[in-house]
Amino acid sequence: MTRGQFGSAKDSVENTSQYRNFFVTATWKPSTSFQLMGEVALTRGTEMMDQIRMNVPADVLAKLPWSDYDLSLVHTFSNLDTKRWDVNLTALTRLAKGVDGLLSYSLVKYEDMTPYVADLTGELSMLQLGLRWTL
Repeated sequence: MTRGQFGSAKDSVENTSQYRNFFVTATWKPSTSFQLMGEVALTRGTEMMDQIRMNVPADVLAKLPWSDYDLSLVHTFSNLDTKRWDVNLTALTRLAKGVDGLLSYSLVKYEDMTPYVADLTGELSMLQLGLRWTL
């Protein structure tokens, strides 16, 4: 968890962020020429800040009728709550000495729990097929 403070001691705003990550990986080698690998990760993130309070005297506000200093809801615009899944499955097989065939599938799923301007929720899938050469 991180905390940041902005402003003077009299008019300060505190920001709090917290990110939690859980990660699991496994490898299975049923033979010397074939292996399967899997990875799963979950990341949860939250950020929020205190309400902004500005001590502006009424006589100053009276001189600025065209200005709106209502900041009572601004702190809610930065409240973030996200969840992200990362999943990867890979199969690797030995084709010849120093040459492996690779098949991999990756999925990233992102969920924006508190969308404001735009909902960033979505997912991305990737499939890889290739050869890997090693010495």
